[in-house]
Order: sequence, then structure tokens, then C-alpha cells
Amino acid sequence: MKPKDIKKNKFDRFKSLKLPELKKGNIRLDNLLKCTKDFSQKGNDLYVRREVVKGTFQIIENVDIENRTIVIIDDVFSTGSTIFEAAKTLYEAGAKKVIAIILSVNQLTESSIEYKNLKCKVCGSNMRIRMNNNTGELFFGCENYMEHEEEKNTGELIPGMNALKKKNKFEIYEIIDLLDEF
Repeated sequence: MKPKDIKKNKFDRFKSLKLPELKKGNIRLDNLLKCTKDFSQKGNDLYVRREVVKGTFQIIENVDIENRTIVIIDDVFSTGSTIFEAAKTLYEAGAKKVIAIILSVNQLTESSIEYKNLKCKVCGSNMRIRMNNNTGELFFGCENYMEHEEEKNTGELIPGMNALKKKNKFEIYEIIDLLDEF
């Protein structure tokens, strides 16, 4: 979150994910980066976005990322400027590899990414992540899954995420020298 958002006690989209509590094996989820300045990307083109975000992030104190693989989770991908700046900061601090996971793509107006959704095998509508109101568990269900008489067509979260990942795999095959880029 940006400094002004923290001061205003703005809703933190990622806090509800309870990242530090989701430990599995040697994988630990936590905040590693701190946003040090307020900025806005709205209405800016790619080049202005890259300039606006420069120098925005720093590693949180007492966090060791030397020679580690780091996964960045971000909420929106428009031009990639924020993700690239965060990755640059992590690489400069010694990260071995940086992977980005994006929870949504911003209307694809300035992005070359074509998002492919999972489709319901019963009615053909889009499958979405939903939450069970009783248990709080996440699952995949189509827009009309409650109306399907014979088959509800819901799916577990992890297999659904794996299917989406496979369908929407976004990789950069070229190694970019970030210092030349910025």
C-alpha cells in the first residue's frame, strides 16, 4: 500500500488473504516490499508509468532475500511498470529469481495479454472464484452454478488455479538487463 493509503487506513485488498498464515513446507508468504512514495498510474501511458514508479519500493527491514526465489502477488496488470519496478528492487537486493502472479488484468486496454477464462461445461458461462459463505473456502463456480439442476459444476480452488495458470501462462523468455531497461 502507498503511504497515503496507510495513513488513511484504506482497505488492504491482500490483508484478508492472511498471507503469513499460509505456510506450506519451506514456502512462506509475507510482505517483502514497502512502497515509499505516493504515485498514480491512472491515465498515464507506458513511458510515464515507468517514470512515475521509479524508486518507489524498498525491501522491508530485516528481510533476507539473498539468493531466494520470490513470488510477487499484485492485484492489477496494465503495462507491467509496477511489477517490473518491484522485480528490479528485488533483484538489486539479491533475489535469485522473481515470479509475478497477477490476480486480475486491467481491462486489457494497454496490455498485449489476452486472458482466457475457464468455461462451464454445463452452460458455457465463465467460471469464477467464489467463496462458500458457511466455511469461507474458495472454489470455482460458473455464474449460473446454483441454477444447474443435474450438475452444479463447481471445482476445487487449486485444480482451477492450475488450469487457469496453464491456460494463461505468461512467460518472458528473454532475459532483460533491468539496468538497461531503467
